Amino acid sequence: MPFRQLPSSDAGRSQALNAAKSKADSSTTNAAQQVITAETRTALDTLAPLFNKEVLERGTALSTQSAASTALAKAVVSLRTLVSHYFQVMNFAIVRGEIPAAARALYQIDVGDESVPTLGREAEVDQWARRIAEGEKARTDAGGLPMAMPSAAQVAAAYSDFTAKQQVQSDSKDHFDKEQGDVVNLREKVDDTIRDTWDEVEFAFRREEPANLRRKAREWGVVYALRPGEPAESTPAPAPTPAPGT
Repeated sequence: MPFRQLPSSDAGRSQALNAAKSKADSSTTNAAQQVITAETRTALDTLAPLFNKEVLERGTALSTQSAASTALAKAVVSLRTLVSHYFQVMNFAIVRGEIPAAARALYQIDVGDESVPTLGREAEVDQWARRIAEGEKARTDAGGLPMAMPSAAQVAAAYSDFTAKQQVQSDSKDHFDKEQGDVVNLREKVDDTIRDTWDEVEFAFRREEPANLRRKAREWGVVYALRPGEPAESTPAPAPTPAPGT
């Protein structure tokens, strides 16, 4: 026999609230009162639009956060490329004798380390971009020629874009977390209202045949699931209309 299955997702919660409210709205006042209580009707009228609004706002916030994360990821790639190229070019200049190996110390690199810094994590890209700004200033203040292709200014511009997008992404995440919290805070009350509604609906139709009860309950948004191997339930056929004169 099919069993009642309460929603476990926010989409399912919205669907259950909306179905019950729609059925109540389309019924006459007396008909609706014969199925659910005035208290439950008030809860539906309050919670359905409120929960829909919060779920929609959370979805909008998630979309904004996703776009901000994509923009930040692109900024990280651009900055990582420039930072990597900067140190590669500097190492080439050291090999050519144009820059002394001792200049590496200005960037907090061992003088004999000819490798490019590890830039796998966002924090490492951030760290080395800042070290380029500090090291380039110290080196040119000491009389060294500015680096080119890329220049420290190019790295600084990419770093500025990165930090701006990082802030936008952080703010959008905070906003999503707030909207997610608003939805979560409503779930218990929503679940209670759905359960009350379904309990009252099933009680109102308790004298019906089980299949008829479920058919009428489904009109109020009640969901029934089949157990493994159980055949689908057929909808009871309406009673035949007597022929005229019989």
